[in-house]
Amino acid sequence: MKTFILAALLIGGSALAAHAESFTFTGTGTTTNAVSVTAPDGAVVAAGFNAGKAQLTYASGKTVTSTSTCEQHTAPPPVGIFRQMGECTLSDPNGNSSVLYGCNPTKEAGAENCVGGLWGTSGAYAGKSGTLSWHGTVSADGKTGMFNGTGQWN
Repeated sequence: MKTFILAALLIGGSALAAHAESFTFTGTGTTTNAVSVTAPDGAVVAAGFNAGKAQLTYASGKTVTSTSTCEQHTAPPPVGIFRQMGECTLSDPNGNSSVLYGCNPTKEAGAENCVGGLWGTSGAYAGKSGTLSWHGTVSADGKTGMFNGTGQWN
């Protein structure tokens, strides 16, 4: 289950810059809920939910703290190239945004690499879009995660 919630924990703070510049981010996430079911074909489908917090540093040197609520679930074949997929709502003092993303595991146990699309929903981000990419790890018990990555508005 811990790999299923890793990206959701990771994205948990990848909020947005107040203007169209690139940024880096680092943060943590905590599992708030998880669920799994067995489909009629015997495949297990799992989802994890989390709350995250991240520190963003813009190219200008400005920093912002972001919070998030995320969900990540297994991607049953033949959905595409990702093993897990998810979505987040993000918030910081400049406004709100949404992320849709996909992740794949790495050779490192409990780690994933993820990419996502970013859409502004209010405040300084309304009407903007961008991209994110990050790497993250999850604790052995699957309850917390750490992540770092980069992003930019288009």
